[in-house]
Amino acid sequence: MKLLPRLQNTLRKPVKTQAAQALLQSNPAATKAAKVQAGKRLDDIQRTLGNLKNEQRRVALQELKATISAESKMSLQKGAETRMMFHDVPTGKGTAVLLHGWSAGTWQFDEMAPELYKRGYDVYIPRLPGHGFQTAAGIPDASFLPKAGESQRYREFADKVYDQAKRLGGPVHLVGLSGGATVALDLGNRHSDIARVVAMAPFLNIPNAAENVLPKVVDAIDTVGLGHRLSLLDHIPWSWGKGEVRTIGHHEFKLGNITSLRRYGMPVGERLYQSRVATQFITTAGDRSASTKPIAHLFKSGAPATTGWFEFPLSARVPHPMIAPPNNPDEASRRKIIAMVIDFLENGQPLGKGLS
Repeated sequence: MKLLPRLQNTLRKPVKTQAAQALLQSNPAATKAAKVQAGKRLDDIQRTLGNLKNEQRRVALQELKATISAESKMSLQKGAETRMMFHDVPTGKGTAVLLHGWSAGTWQFDEMAPELYKRGYDVYIPRLPGHGFQTAAGIPDASFLPKAGESQRYREFADKVYDQAKRLGGPVHLVGLSGGATVALDLGNRHSDIARVVAMAPFLNIPNAAENVLPKVVDAIDTVGLGHRLSLLDHIPWSWGKGEVRTIGHHEFKLGNITSLRRYGMPVGERLYQSRVATQFITTAGDRSASTKPIAHLFKSGAPATTGWFEFPLSARVPHPMIAPPNNPDEASRRKIIAMVIDFLENGQPLGKGLS
């Protein structure tokens, strides 16, 4: 893809040798004809590259439509399916990939997705691995979620999403919530060609009070094996508790499922300093589901000027799943989050440089 700029630069270079200049001066008609021919060749190259990009986008869109079609035949909860909103003619703003929260679903972006689409972004909302399934009786089925020893499924999912988004053409923007924010940060750590990352309440570890103790206890339990590739953690029931709002997704699962996400998220948090991508963190004080210590460590050690951190105060009572009406009934804070996301994607100016 770098052939075109090199050719353009070559055509702009003056003829330096005396012999070549004498030849051109002696035959100005030939010089003019050569330049016209070179211009035509350059136009042909540009047209070919444009056609290749259009064909690549067409194939990528077909693959996404095939994914959505295949999901329509699966036993998925309504509102958990992969979604896409694409313009017939690309606007140049690229694709906003929206990554939903762990154990939730794509429905969490019901408010944000249309706002981004209206501003010219193509919108792609993939379903996280193993999410959204239900039994024939319509009961949420968490058995497909990654198990304790399957944290690599999240990285594989991240790589797939990155490849899909790149082939759609244009800039790639990642906006994630909770576990989805972990995926967005992972890709930002590894791919400097991503345009922007917005990480809302990223799950990089469990909440601050227990993060130094509970993982060690959990990993100690995990040493008790039940056979090849099996873990005791995958048989211990776990849930979000009675106080959580019941929404589309999974509220009862196994300890191994949340352990898998933690094992994926902790290294991502430890490598935040590697990212060269403009990043906006949005968190909420007193978050009972995710730790903010990795973010605080990043800013303490010196976060790039292109990275910002905004945190809602405890008095705002903004919950961990901050962008969806069922979980966050405060419309004002939801609209503020959407406005922050849009402004950051449009201008790249981070809000907040840390906490005072």
